[in-house]
Amino acid sequence: MIRGILYSLMSTEFFLKFLKGFLAIFGAITALLKPLNTYFPQHIPLGLKGVISHLLISIILSLIINFPKWKFSSKISSPNCKVTVKTGDLLKEKGNLVIGVNDVFDTEIGEVIKARSLQGQFLTQIYSSNQILLDQDIDNALKELNIVGTKDINKNRGKQNRYPIGTTVTLGTAEQRYFLSAYSYMGNDLVAKSSLDDLWHSLNCLWQEIRIKGQGNKVSMGVLGAGLARIPSARRDILIKLIVLSFVSSSKVEFIAEELIIVILPSELEYINMVELQNTVKKLCY
Repeated sequence: MIRGILYSLMSTEFFLKFLKGFLAIFGAITALLKPLNTYFPQHIPLGLKGVISHLLISIILSLIINFPKWKFSSKISSPNCKVTVKTGDLLKEKGNLVIGVNDVFDTEIGEVIKARSLQGQFLTQIYSSNQILLDQDIDNALKELNIVGTKDINKNRGKQNRYPIGTTVTLGTAEQRYFLSAYSYMGNDLVAKSSLDDLWHSLNCLWQEIRIKGQGNKVSMGVLGAGLARIPSARRDILIKLIVLSFVSSSKVEFIAEELIIVILPSELEYINMVELQNTVKKLCY
């Protein structure tokens, strides 16, 4: 968290916002105190002591106003919905959740699915480590989609039926849906791989599924592509911007949800300039 704060504070974007705020505040204080000094010269000095005081007040106020925010929202001009970016734990969010998975919908924790991954935590926390039940729910959801998998006999661990990138299954109840989006390819070496093209396509498929089964309720997701299936050469902030751009673009075509919440892990902050990200998200939502 501290490294993330320093990363944002040391950025050019923060310095420019801080400087602009400082000059505006200092100018406002000076403009206000000059006429007051005329009537109360003994109580409102404008000498060296007064200038130093004004500088300190301006610096402190500008820091407070422009300090990097770990939660911010931007409304989309049309339709009536918004995008929120925040830090936290995705699985503790209320409402619908998006869980990124691979193209075979693997669930076996260990060598196949890491316990620390979101998929691993989804199994242990939401399904109480009941892998059989999770597999049954996934199989039933795939049957509802009428999508037939292609068996890969060369994959010796985990599941073998591969489904098209972008396949999204819906689990849970009307109160809380879980959208499992297959955005990565699980290699036979058990290394998941994806690309920006795969992610963009998967997001478009995801929004369509949420339109149908999300009932317009808010939906939360992590930074897809930033975990163990990391997309080569794609920084976390780029992935977030891509997700926001996809959601905004699709929302303008047809309403998806009242709010998209992108949840960033505190450990990811050191890779994200929150000041620049907030500015960009605001522009994308316009």
